[in-house]
Amino acid sequence: MRNWVNHRFVRNDENLEKGAAYDLVRASTNLMIAGLLVAFGTSHKLPLSTTYVTFMVAMGASLADRAWSRESAVYRITGVISVIGGWFVTAVVAFALCFILTNIIFFGGYIAMALLVALGDNIGNQQPQVLPEEKGRTR
Repeated sequence: MRNWVNHRFVRNDENLEKGAAYDLVRASTNLMIAGLLVAFGTSHKLPLSTTYVTFMVAMGASLADRAWSRESAVYRITGVISVIGGWFVTAVVAFALCFILTNIIFFGGYIAMALLVALGDNIGNQQPQVLPEEKGRTR
Protein backbone atom coordinates (compact mmCIF):
# COMPACT_ATOMS: atom_id res chain seq x y z
CA MET A 1 0.00 0.00 0.00
CA ARG A 2 2.79 2.40 0.93
CA ASN A 3 4.58 1.79 -2.37
CA TRP A 4 1.39 2.42 -4.32
CA VAL A 5 0.81 5.72 -2.49
CA ASN A 6 4.43 6.77 -2.95
CA HIS A 7 4.21 5.88 -6.65
CA ARG A 8 1.29 8.30 -7.02
CA PHE A 9 3.60 11.15 -5.97
CA VAL A 10 6.43 10.44 -8.39
CA ARG A 11 7.09 13.63 -10.28
CA ASN A 12 8.24 13.54 -13.85
CA ASP A 13 10.84 16.19 -14.55
CA GLU A 14 9.43 17.49 -17.80
CA ASN A 15 10.76 20.69 -19.28
CA LEU A 16 7.77 22.77 -20.27
CA GLU A 17 8.30 25.83 -22.40
CA LYS A 18 6.41 28.30 -20.18
CA GLY A 19 6.29 26.15 -17.06
CA ALA A 20 3.29 24.35 -15.66
CA ALA A 21 0.27 26.29 -14.53
CA TYR A 22 -0.01 24.09 -11.45
CA ASP A 23 -0.57 27.00 -9.09
CA LEU A 24 -3.52 28.16 -11.19
CA VAL A 25 -4.98 24.65 -11.18
CA ARG A 26 -4.55 24.38 -7.41
CA ALA A 27 -6.02 27.83 -6.81
CA SER A 28 -9.10 27.19 -8.95
CA THR A 29 -9.62 23.77 -7.39
CA ASN A 30 -9.30 25.19 -3.89
CA LEU A 31 -11.73 27.96 -4.74
CA MET A 32 -14.30 25.54 -6.12
CA ILE A 33 -14.04 23.16 -3.16
CA ALA A 34 -14.22 26.00 -0.63
CA GLY A 35 -17.21 27.47 -2.45
CA LEU A 36 -19.00 24.13 -2.50
CA LEU A 37 -18.32 23.56 1.20
CA VAL A 38 -19.59 27.03 2.10
CA ALA A 39 -22.70 26.56 -0.05
CA PHE A 40 -23.35 23.12 1.44
CA GLY A 41 -22.86 24.36 5.01
CA THR A 42 -25.04 27.41 4.43
CA SER A 43 -27.83 25.36 2.88
CA HIS A 44 -27.83 23.17 6.00
CA LYS A 45 -27.85 26.28 8.23
CA LEU A 46 -24.43 25.49 9.73
CA PRO A 47 -22.49 28.35 11.29
CA LEU A 48 -19.16 28.49 9.52
CA SER A 49 -16.41 30.91 8.67
CA THR A 50 -15.64 31.33 4.99
CA THR A 51 -12.10 32.42 5.85
CA TYR A 52 -11.45 29.31 7.89
CA VAL A 53 -13.02 26.98 5.30
CA THR A 54 -10.88 28.48 2.51
CA PHE A 55 -7.76 28.34 4.66
CA MET A 56 -8.31 24.71 5.65
CA VAL A 57 -9.02 23.67 2.05
CA ALA A 58 -5.63 25.13 1.09
CA MET A 59 -3.98 23.33 4.00
CA GLY A 60 -5.63 20.04 3.03
CA ALA A 61 -4.56 20.39 -0.59
CA SER A 62 -0.97 21.05 0.39
CA LEU A 63 -1.06 18.10 2.78
CA ALA A 64 -2.47 15.82 0.07
CA ASP A 65 0.31 16.62 -2.43
CA ARG A 66 3.00 16.42 0.26
CA ALA A 67 3.91 20.09 0.13
CA TRP A 68 4.33 19.97 3.91
CA SER A 69 7.85 19.60 5.17
CA ARG A 70 9.51 20.07 8.53
CA GLU A 71 10.45 23.62 7.57
CA SER A 72 7.03 24.72 6.30
CA ALA A 73 4.88 22.89 8.85
CA VAL A 74 5.71 25.46 11.51
CA TYR A 75 4.43 28.28 9.31
CA ARG A 76 1.27 26.38 8.37
CA ILE A 77 0.39 25.56 11.98
CA THR A 78 1.16 29.16 12.94
CA GLY A 79 -1.27 30.30 10.24
CA VAL A 80 -4.04 28.09 11.60
CA ILE A 81 -3.44 29.35 15.14
CA SER A 82 -3.41 32.98 13.98
CA VAL A 83 -6.77 32.54 12.21
CA ILE A 84 -8.33 31.02 15.32
CA GLY A 85 -6.66 33.65 17.53
CA GLY A 86 -8.09 36.37 15.30
CA TRP A 87 -11.58 35.07 16.02
CA PHE A 88 -11.02 35.36 19.76
CA VAL A 89 -9.52 38.85 19.49
CA THR A 90 -12.46 39.97 17.36
CA ALA A 91 -14.92 38.55 19.88
CA VAL A 92 -13.21 40.29 22.82
CA VAL A 93 -13.03 43.65 21.00
CA ALA A 94 -16.69 43.40 19.93
CA PHE A 95 -17.73 42.54 23.49
CA ALA A 96 -15.75 45.45 24.96
CA LEU A 97 -17.07 48.01 22.45
CA CYS A 98 -20.63 46.83 22.91
CA PHE A 99 -20.24 47.03 26.69
CA ILE A 100 -18.86 50.57 26.51
CA LEU A 101 -21.50 51.86 24.08
CA THR A 102 -24.33 50.22 26.01
CA ASN A 103 -23.17 51.83 29.25
CA ILE A 104 -22.84 55.22 27.55
CA ILE A 105 -26.42 54.95 26.28
CA PHE A 106 -27.76 53.56 29.56
CA PHE A 107 -26.22 56.21 31.80
CA GLY A 108 -26.29 59.09 29.29
CA GLY A 109 -29.86 58.69 28.12
CA TYR A 110 -31.17 60.66 25.17
CA ILE A 111 -28.28 63.12 25.19
CA ALA A 112 -25.74 60.31 24.84
CA MET A 113 -27.78 58.71 22.05
CA ALA A 114 -27.95 62.03 20.17
CA LEU A 115 -24.19 62.53 20.57
CA LEU A 116 -23.44 58.98 19.40
CA VAL A 117 -25.71 59.41 16.36
CA ALA A 118 -23.96 62.70 15.54
CA LEU A 119 -20.56 61.05 15.98
CA GLY A 120 -21.57 58.14 13.76
CA ASP A 121 -22.92 60.51 11.12
CA ASN A 122 -19.70 62.52 11.23
CA ILE A 123 -17.52 59.43 10.89
CA GLY A 124 -19.71 57.93 8.16
CA ASN A 125 -19.79 61.09 6.05
CA GLN A 126 -16.09 61.94 6.11
CA GLN A 127 -14.55 62.29 2.69
CA PRO A 128 -11.19 60.65 2.08
CA GLN A 129 -8.36 63.13 2.09
CA VAL A 130 -6.79 63.72 -1.31
CA LEU A 131 -3.05 64.17 -1.34
CA PRO A 132 -1.75 67.27 -3.18
CA GLU A 133 -0.09 65.21 -5.96
CA GLU A 134 -3.40 63.38 -6.64
CA LYS A 135 -5.53 66.52 -7.10
CA GLY A 136 -4.72 66.87 -10.80
CA ARG A 137 -5.31 63.21 -11.65
CA THR A 138 -8.55 61.93 -13.09
CA ARG A 139 -9.83 58.48 -12.33
